[in-house]
Amino acid sequence: MAFKQAYRTDTAFLLFADLATGGDLYSLLIARGYFSELETKWIVRQIVFAVDYMHTKGIAHRDLKLENIMCAVFPSSTDSYSESRTSSITSRYIPTPSATDDGGRVQH
Repeated sequence: MAFKQAYRTDTAFLLFADLATGGDLYSLLIARGYFSELETKWIVRQIVFAVDYMHTKGIAHRDLKLENIMCAVFPSSTDSYSESRTSSITSRYIPTPSATDDGGRVQH
């Protein structure tokens, strides 16, 4: 998801980004029931990188919770994957090693 624009009014600060059709992380967890260890590692890493970036800009998130973390995509509960593609939903949402730099960050 890419940041698009920000507006400030007398009563609010509005941020605009790409549409996150996956909904929030809480809804994804409820729908899935659980995340694998690898998925959890990737999700936590992305959250830590995002919070670290905000902190370097002098911004503090005062309401960090699953409901406030948006997902770019929401997997279908009926997705089926053959062994040739993958036996886990993980590969659809976790970048392959070639898509990340040495620190595990997603390359764009």
